[in-house]
Amino acid sequence: DFKKFCMANKRCWTRSSKDWTALFILGAINNLTYVVVNSGAQNVANTFNASNLIGLIPFCNVGLGLALKMINSLFMEKVSHSLRIYLGGWLSVVGCILVAFSPHMNFAVALIGILLIGAFSAFCESVFLGFFASYSNPELVGGWSSGTGFAGIFGSAYYLVLSAVGLPDMWIFLSQVPFIFIYWAVFRWMVSTPEEVHADMQRRREVESAAESTE
Repeated sequence: DFKKFCMANKRCWTRSSKDWTALFILGAINNLTYVVVNSGAQNVANTFNASNLIGLIPFCNVGLGLALKMINSLFMEKVSHSLRIYLGGWLSVVGCILVAFSPHMNFAVALIGILLIGAFSAFCESVFLGFFASYSNPELVGGWSSGTGFAGIFGSAYYLVLSAVGLPDMWIFLSQVPFIFIYWAVFRWMVSTPEEVHADMQRRREVESAAESTE
């Protein structure tokens, strides 16, 4: 019985640690490009000689996201979390490409790209908050929260370092695209399903109950 108890606890701890790490990565990537946009706002505006319009960049970074959060909450309850996360990721991919190539077009294209980047961050955060409700382990939310907090530091440093070594904004924004593929892969292969988490916790409760009944 003691061996079963240890194995059940180890299984729960291992799965919980893996999920916490996965959600940390997801939280960090979710906010990474959002932070990069804000860090590079001055350079983006200067590219178009539009420094007087720099306020539009942080505004666009949050504007569409608020609407998509509401749409997710009110109208997308029956759409699977997986599909919503995959669709949200494409917002960031398209947004980064638009911002990267906007110097060859105009400032409006850059703003549209920023709208999509901000929409990805806000929309997928809303999706994940609903996803967490299906788990019985509230500690996992801490992984996500820690990741989003880390994105604030990492994203700023990411942009500053790459700019300092002379990498053009075009390549800085294009370099964000692979992170979305990592985002999808981590969600697909690292995050346990709620059913798996519940099954582990149920086994643990059964072993604990059996141990108590023999005392």
